[in-house]
Amino acid sequence: MPERWLNATADMEQSYVPFGIGSRQCLGLNFAMASLATAFAVLFRRYDFELVDVIRERDVDHRRTGFMGEPAADSPGMRIRVTKS
Repeated sequence: MPERWLNATADMEQSYVPFGIGSRQCLGLNFAMASLATAFAVLFRRYDFELVDVIRERDVDHRRTGFMGEPAADSPGMRIRVTKS
């Protein structure tokens, strides 16, 4: 029932583990990670990128903590521009 995530509660979001954990972990996890690594390698080899309107203190440095550090709450995120194709 994928539609159960449309109105997810905080408990459901905390329990979201798409590839599973432990001994019942999905075998596709390693394939997915290898595919992502290959895709990023191809992108970074073929194109040049530059940051656009990024303020290091707001958009890059960790301001909030959780499982992983997060940028400031008012950060629009890191935006990039392709400069060479």
